[in-house]
Amino acid sequence: MISPQAALKIVLNTILPNKVEKILLEDAFGRTLAEDLIADRPFPPFDRVTMDGIAINFQEFEKGKREFEILGIQTAGEAPIGAKNNSGCIEIMTGAMLPDGFDTVIRYEDLKIFGGIANVISEKIKPGQNIHYKGSDATLGQVIVEKSTKINAAIMAVAATIGKLELLVTSNPRIIILATGDELVQVNQTPKDYQIRASNTWAISSILKKEGFDAEMCLLKDEPQILEREIFQMLQKYDVLIFSGGVSMGKKDYLPEILASLGIKNIFIRFHKSLVNLCGLEVLNKISFLLFPEILFLPFYVRLIMYFPGYKIMWGKNQKYFKKLNWNLRKIIPLTLLFLSRQN
Repeated sequence: MISPQAALKIVLNTILPNKVEKILLEDAFGRTLAEDLIADRPFPPFDRVTMDGIAINFQEFEKGKREFEILGIQTAGEAPIGAKNNSGCIEIMTGAMLPDGFDTVIRYEDLKIFGGIANVISEKIKPGQNIHYKGSDATLGQVIVEKSTKINAAIMAVAATIGKLELLVTSNPRIIILATGDELVQVNQTPKDYQIRASNTWAISSILKKEGFDAEMCLLKDEPQILEREIFQMLQKYDVLIFSGGVSMGKKDYLPEILASLGIKNIFIRFHKSLVNLCGLEVLNKISFLLFPEILFLPFYVRLIMYFPGYKIMWGKNQKYFKKLNWNLRKIIPLTLLFLSRQN
C-alpha cells in the first residue's frame, strides 16, 4: 500500500517532456500553448484615443481657454493630422492615433459644437485623459501569454494581434479506455440476464473530456490470446491505456500477467483506503497504464481524473493545477489499483 504523498512524488519524478506540434490559429481554440506569445511591437502601438471628442493641448485649457477652433477631423485608421497650431483642437474618434502637439481628449458629452468651434462645458478635465498610451499594456519583446496556457477566445485574439497565424501547442495524448469482461455488452445491445452494459468506460471518457482529453473506447472479452494480441497492437498506437476490469483476484483477471509478458512493470499497487483520491503513474518509453477493478464508485472517478496532476503537466497544462489537490476525500471503497509502465 502506498500513500498519496508517495504517489505524487512518483508522478513528479517521472513526467515526460511535452510533445509539441504546430497548428493553424483557426484550429488552436481549446489547445495548450507550447510557446510564449511575445509582443512584436509595443501595445498599444501608438497613443490611442479611447473616446470620441476633441484632442487639445491641456496647457491651453489650463490657461483658461474654453473655446477651441476645430482644425480637422481624424478617424481611426487615418494618419494623424499635422496641425501647425495646437491652440485649436482636432475632432477625433475612438481608436485614432493622437496627433503630435495634443495631449488630452475631451469627450463629446462635455462639449457644445457650433460653427466650427468646440466649447468645453465641463471643468472636470484632467491632463492626459481618455488616452491609452503607447506601450502601456506591453513593450516590444515582452511575454504577453506564457506557454502552458489553455487557448481561449482572449488568447486567440492576442495571437491574432501579434500576427501569429501558426502556434506551437502540446500534442494531445492518444488515449484508449478498455473494459474487459465476458459479462459486458455494448450500450446498444440487450444484455442477457447474467450480463450488463459497459458503463465505466463512458464515465471515464466523460471526465477526461471535461479536462480537455479525448479518448477512444474498446470492449474486450476475457480471452488471454485476444487480450494479448489487442493490447500489443494498442501499445504501438496509443500514449495512454486505461483499463477497467481484469485486475483483481478472479480466475479470469488476466491483465497483470499479460501486461508483464509484454514488458510492463508494476510501479505501485494501491492507496490507503481513506485517501484514495490521488493517484500517480510512472512513464517509461512513452506508454502509461492505469488499471481499475470492475466495480467503481463514481466520485472516485471524479477525484481521480480532476485531481490527477500527471496528465495535466505531461501534456502542457498549467502547473498551478497542483493547488487543487485535495487530501480529505474519505469513505471511498478500497480499490486495488495497478500502475504499470513499459520497460525499456
